[in-house]
This record gives sequence, structure tokens and C-alpha cells, in this order.
Amino acid sequence: MVLRVIVLFTIFISSLFSYQGKGEGQTREEALARALSDVSSQIYITIDSELNIRKEATSKNYSREVIDILKSKVAEVSFGGYDIVKEENRDGKYFIVLNVDSRELASQYQKRLEKSISRIEERLRVDSSRFRKYNIVKKSNIQELYIELDLIELINKEIPIEKEKKKLRDYRAILDRPIEFTVISNQDELKQIAKNILNKQGFITVPTSIVSFKINLTPIEHTKLYQQYIGTSKATIEIRDGSDIISSRTFKLSGKSRVSKNYVKEDILNNLEKSLTDSLRDIL
Repeated sequence: MVLRVIVLFTIFISSLFSYQGKGEGQTREEALARALSDVSSQIYITIDSELNIRKEATSKNYSREVIDILKSKVAEVSFGGYDIVKEENRDGKYFIVLNVDSRELASQYQKRLEKSISRIEERLRVDSSRFRKYNIVKKSNIQELYIELDLIELINKEIPIEKEKKKLRDYRAILDRPIEFTVISNQDELKQIAKNILNKQGFITVPTSIVSFKINLTPIEHTKLYQQYIGTSKATIEIRDGSDIISSRTFKLSGKSRVSKNYVKEDILNNLEKSLTDSLRDIL
């Protein structure tokens, strides 16, 4: 019963509360900046208090890293909606007292979140490929958007954010359906290299799947120059989603060895792995 009373009381405060900041300085700008800084400090206290209540009520614990990100985002929005309730200039110093409405402040963070979601939605509308949709969401740092969603609720629980919650759940569902790759190659060594790279990127390679990763290495041409073997080749990688080519890239490869042609091939395969890794960092 005690816990319930505390939770209800906190909801009431975070819904109706206006943060009051006080500041003084040699100039008006300095006093204003310190008053706004005072508001930031109070918001940090609200965040800590609300998170402690959540922990007591749900056993959900937030890492220090997440809490630090939450607090860092407080400074990313200007408190443009403040009201100065008192302003004085006496004895060569400025004094300012101002109020920042918690609902107005939470609305500013909501607008930021809406813009981020709109950018993701625009990109998802353009790309129909499941592979590209997956990567758009993967690169959008959904976890940080969830943190921004938390910040809105922590500052004011009356802001309607069900629409944003649904969108983030949809994005999470896309990430929960892993993209599976089929690796097609004319050489077993290349298959293994490609699988290793994809596994490092967090993808799954299976015998049959919707997305195929095809790699072709041209025969290595050997020459001997200055008592060493030199080999050159060319590799082409192709990523397809069904019948659509998502990406196709060609690399020129070379290797050399003073010992034998076999070492030249090993050198070329190592260079191929580096080229593929650098390329896939952009694609994936």
C-alpha cells in the first residue's frame, strides 16, 4: 500500500510540476544560464528518483551507462519554453527566477523522437528489400530511441507516446527476425571466408535462405619476378534479396611470396578477406 501511494504521488508531481530555476551572475546572460543549469540539475534528480521507484515497483534496473545517456540528453534540448517569474539587478548583480513546465519540456523531446522516427519511416518506404529494411533499422540505434522514450515518461507521464512506442516495437520485431545468408562460391576457401565475415557481423549463414551472398574468384595468374612469385586475381561479390541484386562489387587482388605459389594463394585469400570486411562494413 505504501508503494502505491508513493507511485501515485510521483505521477502527480511529474505531471503537473514546473521546474523552478534560480541563478545569479555579473550579467543577465550569466544569471539566465545558471538558472537554466539549476533546472537541469533538478531534472537529473527527477530521473534518479523515478528510476528508483521503477526499480522498487518492477525490479527493473538501469545500467549506469543508460542513466548517463538519459542525463546527457537533457542538455540536447533548449528550455525555450521557460517563464521568468522574477528578475532583479541590485548591487551590480543580476538575479533571475524562472519556471520550466514539465509538460512543455517533455513535448520538446517528443518532437525530437518523432523526427527520428519519421526519418526511419521515410527510408523504409523507399526500400522494399527485407535485407535493406533490416539494415536501416539496425543502423538507426533503436536502443537510444528507447532511451529518449523513457526520458519523456520520466519528465511527464501525461504526454501521449503510444504511437512512438508502437513504432519502436515494430522496429524491434524487424531486428528479432535475423537475415539468413546462403553463401555461393566456386571455392571452398571463399565460402568459409565469407561465412566467417557474415558471422562476425551478426548474420546467420544457412544452406537456403531469402538472401544470398555470392562470391566468385577468378583463377590466380602467377608470374615470377626478382626471385619471387607474384599472383593476381579478381573477386566479385554479389548480394541478392530474392532476384534483386542489392549490391555488387569487384576487387582486384594480389599476393606475393619468395617461397612458393601456395603462399601466394594464401596471401591473396587474406587480402580478399580484408577487402570483403571493409566492403561489407558499408553494406551491412
